[in-house]
Amino acid sequence: MKKLLAAIIILSSLSCHKALDLDSLTFDVTADKGKMVLGDTTRFTFTGNPDIITFWSGELGRRYQYNDRTEAEGTPILRFRSKKYHNQENTLALLISTDFAGVVTGDSVTTRSNMTSAHWDDLTAQANFSPANGVLSSSGPIDLSNYSSGNKPVYLAFKYNGLAGSGLNRWEIDSFYVNNNLPDGTTYVIGNFNSSNVPYTNYGVTTFSPGFVFYNITNSLFWFSSTVNAQAGIVLKTDDAGLTADCETWAFIGPIDLKKVTPDAGVAIKAASQNLSDLKFIYKYLKTGTYDATFTGGKINRDEKSYITKPVQLIVQ
Repeated sequence: MKKLLAAIIILSSLSCHKALDLDSLTFDVTADKGKMVLGDTTRFTFTGNPDIITFWSGELGRRYQYNDRTEAEGTPILRFRSKKYHNQENTLALLISTDFAGVVTGDSVTTRSNMTSAHWDDLTAQANFSPANGVLSSSGPIDLSNYSSGNKPVYLAFKYNGLAGSGLNRWEIDSFYVNNNLPDGTTYVIGNFNSSNVPYTNYGVTTFSPGFVFYNITNSLFWFSSTVNAQAGIVLKTDDAGLTADCETWAFIGPIDLKKVTPDAGVAIKAASQNLSDLKFIYKYLKTGTYDATFTGGKINRDEKSYITKPVQLIVQ
């Protein structure tokens, strides 16, 4: 009896797999308007037997030809804001490295050794840091293009040096972003203050930031992630005004691929449970232009998938 039941299950599974018949897929799309005035909508009509349909509008971030693109040449720009309290000079530096060996999980000694042995270029002079007690200052754009040509990820670091004596600085850093700005007008966030398990979104595609980590090199400095100046940020400070020795700590983020982009995303407009005859899909573009829209209709089973791609050019005047 058990053997008979097993045979029935196997035959049933094979039957379901065969019933999908990927080779029988047909799919086509027509638009009721190839040209339209800005503000108009166009209605699409579908024929065939696809189980699923996905739509790429041809707008920035929604282009089918970039659906699997993960890198692109652009201009990587870093920006942040800073505010300091007390007036010790030269206590915070901005550094970048292409040869830092990274964090060794569970081994702080090796990680600190990696930090101090790596080559770090000093970008401090390219940033506008808070000039005086309590003054919030924007860094301005810091172009990192010189570090993207080597096809190596980079690490960025804030290095704090507190000098022995009174009035040790407190630094607040917020609004930290590294963006890859492409010539076509798309901008991709490739680093920010999100922790490593908190996503940010580029044109509807979720990706993850490497996140900041902190290490003390000499003596103790208090650091923490916080909301500062109404933005997500970090605080670097010491509460020991009588510290008799210098203190040094680092806050760094990486690895960051300066050429990174997220693939363009399509929008699912039909699920397998929906009848094609019930699908009513219209779309309105928000800007004039010529758009190479694309629809993919497909069938998928556990082991295989099959798609038909249909381009539709639309002109919005």
